[in-house]
Amino acid sequence: MNAMWLLKSMSPYSHNVKYEVSEMEELLTIRGETDGSSTTGTVPLYSDLFYEPVNYFRIPKGMAAKIWFKKVSGEGETLFTLQYTYDCTASPIDWKDIQREKLSAKGEISIEKRRPVILRSLTGNEAFQIIWSQTTPAKAYIEIGVEIERASKATKKLKRQ
Repeated sequence: MNAMWLLKSMSPYSHNVKYEVSEMEELLTIRGETDGSSTTGTVPLYSDLFYEPVNYFRIPKGMAAKIWFKKVSGEGETLFTLQYTYDCTASPIDWKDIQREKLSAKGEISIEKRRPVILRSLTGNEAFQIIWSQTTPAKAYIEIGVEIERASKATKKLKRQ
């Protein structure tokens, strides 16, 4: 799997791109931060493999995104919510809450999972995003470890555990 394949697959404008599915797995770290001036919003996602920040991560067809760890830090109380959609091309996009992480005060928390959150893509239109809410605007940060692999391989590994 090469970086260009990942970049094309994550672009919200790549509806007509055909993807090559590789046997290889990729582990990438995705980071985001609040703007510090609002109390709610969508976290812009950054990675060394992205040309620019994205609002959501589109999972390539036939693949699964496995979220292994989360690290949350900030200057105040912040709730980060991981959301998933079956169709990021719909208007409006119907996001479902999957998991929440709350930073209750200034500080940092790290969460590592023995069993990851697995988000599968059957059509290539599935995606996830992270939103935030705060009682008082403050800077907060999130970092997640995402493994991209074949959806069938992710299911087989879970059955063995």
